[in-house]
Amino acid sequence: MKIKFSIPNTYILLFISCRSCTIHTEDQPVKKSTIYKIYTVLGKEAQDAVGIPPEKQVPIKKMSVLDPQFNIATAYAARDGIYVNQHRLHNEPYGSKRCTMFHEAIHIKYGDATCTGAACSSSKDQERRADLESLYATQCFKCVQEEKACQLSQDDDEDGYLEKKGYLYAEEIEKIAQDLYREHKLCTVHTSNYLYHILHMLRSIFISKKNT
Repeated sequence: MKIKFSIPNTYILLFISCRSCTIHTEDQPVKKSTIYKIYTVLGKEAQDAVGIPPEKQVPIKKMSVLDPQFNIATAYAARDGIYVNQHRLHNEPYGSKRCTMFHEAIHIKYGDATCTGAACSSSKDQERRADLESLYATQCFKCVQEEKACQLSQDDDEDGYLEKKGYLYAEEIEKIAQDLYREHKLCTVHTSNYLYHILHMLRSIFISKKNT
């Protein structure tokens, strides 16, 4: 199960194709149907990346508003699928969405989800393992940095809730981001976004020199 506390007030518009995901940041909401497609794509990518054979992969399902976990979890893994709360994840950056799906994929990989539907919960050790392994598995320091922005720091967690549940603090997530940064790890989406900004910058320089 994935629980988050600090959600950045930004909108990420994603266009999904059969081959890749391209990221565009705009000040407008995303259609719910598009969001569900995002999670389906990310869920498949995550399960492939963590080594789950196709025949053992589970479908991505929408979490019902009547689900007991609806007001608590952003997503959770069960034997019959990964349930996604698109209402809670709606305003999260792309990287945080991706990290969430990888987190749940780790639960599926190790069989942490021994139940069906909303009764599912994982132990402290299982949640910590899911956080650690999933963040490294994303192979993208930008995704992990965006996940960090959606989690509490140790100082802000006055009741020690995250530690009790096994989740990583923002400071621990940042260390993983730095590890991936040193290895120059970026996902396809953030690589495309990075190259777009470089090309835009070079174009601006070219136009500036041309006009002088």
